[in-house]
Amino acid sequence: DTQKVRDNDPDYTKLDWTYRNVGDDGAEVLAKALGKNSSVTYIDLGDNGIGDDGVKAIAEALKKNSSVTTIRASYNNIGADGAKAIAEALAENSSVTKIDLASNNIGDDGAKAIA
Repeated sequence: DTQKVRDNDPDYTKLDWTYRNVGDDGAEVLAKALGKNSSVTYIDLGDNGIGDDGVKAIAEALKKNSSVTTIRASYNNIGADGAKAIAEALAENSSVTKIDLASNNIGDDGAKAIA
């Protein structure tokens, strides 16, 4: 799957990585590929043990990416710092219209940053 993202495979538009134990390291690998991709529109990273470091890498990739419209990252270990990084990326990214961070630990500060 990562290779398809790296190769910018035009037929690979939906990345569903739920329950794959991706963690921060896997999220960082995906982020490197995603920053150069223009075909993936939907990403589901639900329930993967991704924390602030992993989501910060994804956020940096989103600053460069213009194809992703939906991101699901529910049931991870994302805290306020990760939510703030996503908020900063969304300020620069005009393609993302839906984001799901349910059942993380973003707290009030993270929620305010995203709002």
